Amino acid sequence: MKIKVTIFTILLLSVVFAKAQTIKWLVKPQFASITHYSTDIFRCTEQNGKLQLLDWDGKPLLPETIVADEVTEYSDGFAIVLKDNRILGFLSEVNHNFQPVSGEYYATKYSFFSEGYVAVAKGSTGGKQGYLDSKGNLILECKYLEAMPVHKGWALVVEEGKDKVKPRRYKRTDDWSGKGMSMLKSGESLVWATSFNTNGQALTKIKGGKYVVIDSNFNEIERKEKGNKEFVNTYDYSYKPEGSKEVNSPTNAKPVKDNDYSIYDKGGRKGYRTSDEEFVPAQFSASEDFYAGRAIVSMGNGYGIIELLNGKFEPNWSAERIRVYEYNNTIEPLQFTLTAPASFESNKVKLELDKGDGCYDVCNDLSCDFKVADQVINRKSPNCTLHAKATYSENGFLNLLLWEGTQPIEIDYISISLSSPAVTSVYADENDNQTVKAIVTNTSNVPVKVSATLNVAGKTAPFNGELKPKQSKTLTVTVKVDKDKNVNATITAKVDGHNCGSKSSTVSLKKI
Repeated sequence: MKIKVTIFTILLLSVVFAKAQTIKWLVKPQFASITHYSTDIFRCTEQNGKLQLLDWDGKPLLPETIVADEVTEYSDGFAIVLKDNRILGFLSEVNHNFQPVSGEYYATKYSFFSEGYVAVAKGSTGGKQGYLDSKGNLILECKYLEAMPVHKGWALVVEEGKDKVKPRRYKRTDDWSGKGMSMLKSGESLVWATSFNTNGQALTKIKGGKYVVIDSNFNEIERKEKGNKEFVNTYDYSYKPEGSKEVNSPTNAKPVKDNDYSIYDKGGRKGYRTSDEEFVPAQFSASEDFYAGRAIVSMGNGYGIIELLNGKFEPNWSAERIRVYEYNNTIEPLQFTLTAPASFESNKVKLELDKGDGCYDVCNDLSCDFKVADQVINRKSPNCTLHAKATYSENGFLNLLLWEGTQPIEIDYISISLSSPAVTSVYADENDNQTVKAIVTNTSNVPVKVSATLNVAGKTAPFNGELKPKQSKTLTVTVKVDKDKNVNATITAKVDGHNCGSKSSTVSLKKI
């Protein structure tokens, strides 16, 4: 859209947007913190500590009724949303759907999904444990001292009151059934076991101190004299054979950084630039790099998210000089045309001009006139500097500075001198004619076009033309004198259509 603005100055912007892009709020600066949760999700903490997740378009993923304070990393396609360690629901990695959990279940030290199931506890501390599926259904009742992560179709649980580990196996139909430890020898009992690893192996401890490595069918693979913590992965409590690497806990992939933009600092405020020019004015108290067209920034007392938009603001101005008309203390108006990206609503963009005292004249709809204050134009100085900016405001949130710039402007001070009309001789001539004259002088330092008129007793002498600096033009009117009399004489003048004033006098006409 094009917005035409008549202003009493020139707005020459020194900022040119890189790659024809500008910015806009995606998320207003209202959060206590914002971080990247995954490639396309933001993790936000509200001022009251409540957790919210936003998708890449800034839309909330958690219902307003969900009051959460933590979310785990994705594992096996799901993340767990928590409040004081209580499980409120699960978030799907595929479609971002939130599945609430209605029962009162709490996360254990294995707070991650494995093969479609997660170990949970019935109670905040020391509660019995079981398993939920990704739809929030209780698959195995919470009645065990410990429920370990599911691996290779097996769930190992520790039974209460028995000095052994009891295995549970599930089929693809989710019909869980138990199976005994067939590898135990006569008189042996199992007191401890790890979860199965990705190779389908687990480490068990037999009462008396022996360690046995078993497969997912509970067949003995080997026996060990030692089985300390170095053989157990700290994340999922699965068996880690000697010399193998530690199993890392899930870490969500983060978005790719946009290397075309970098952060710069000006006066303690942060902005963005390309390799050779600024394209987002410095205005943020804190800022992060752009990732896939989004950047986390801080303004005021909160964090928000800005997004890159295609298009740029393009100013056009009609001249590079302004005229100050000293005789009536006005400034020549200049036409200013602003082309704004179509994505902006013009009534939310404010055009502002510094009045020279730290205050700004504001044009909310980009269609008003600006007046340059005396603080900007230092009288008799050949130039002045204009400071301009445009901000975007929506629903009372802090203004986003879209662009700003300074521009030196040459100044022409226009002044015209008029002499009082007077007779050129004391008496009329022998033909009874007497001449009245007045002089218009260009006292400016630049040529001007002058329109002047001398009026004497109803007779006029006009002048329309250009006067060079310090050049004068004499206007004369010849009047027929039939008797001695006094008449009024007036000279008026205009420059560029502006009235320059007038001079009047009473002249004495005398017959010879």
